[in-house]
Amino acid sequence: MMRRIRLLLLVFPLLAAGCWNAHEVNDLAIITAAGVDLTEDGQIEMSVKIYLTSPSGGDSSSMSGQPTGDKGTSVVRSVTGINMADAASRLQKEISRKVFWGQTDVFLFGERMARAGLEEPLDFLLRHIASRERAHVFVSDSTAMNVLKLSPPIDRSVADALVAMADQQTGLNISMKDLAHMMVGKSKAAVLPIVLIHEGIGE
Repeated sequence: MMRRIRLLLLVFPLLAAGCWNAHEVNDLAIITAAGVDLTEDGQIEMSVKIYLTSPSGGDSSSMSGQPTGDKGTSVVRSVTGINMADAASRLQKEISRKVFWGQTDVFLFGERMARAGLEEPLDFLLRHIASRERAHVFVSDSTAMNVLKLSPPIDRSVADALVAMADQQTGLNISMKDLAHMMVGKSKAAVLPIVLIHEGIGE
């Protein structure tokens, strides 16, 4: 049983609305992909794929027991807050290492979050998170958390798989900066690639 990711185009209206530091790499929780979902009760669920470097280089198993390479481990963590700022604060409290956003290559928004409007989460990410404007943006047909939990059979991580698809023109290649520009346009609308997860037997 394998899971395959497909990208389609999603057009929908959007409601208007770093630098490296002195921390040693081994003291950082490096976020490679992040997702934002809107819960049924209107709260923000922030999920992140974290790469934790291994000081000794010995144990290469993730907290879920899956091997992820010989230099570190990869885990997914999720927190819920009343808004983006609250969720980000709770995330840091949940993780013992200093959260580092500077290597985030992918930002995912769940479908419910996207339809509710991306102005507030996008504004927070660009203003208050040390994220890269060139990071790729996607919408999930379910939740962002479901996508982050995937383990591609070939690529090192789901972030690498999505970036490769975007770069290879499998779907739209939209960055955080592109999305911000679209949202301040006259139409207040944007076109984003949507991630569909398919389960099937075979390739």
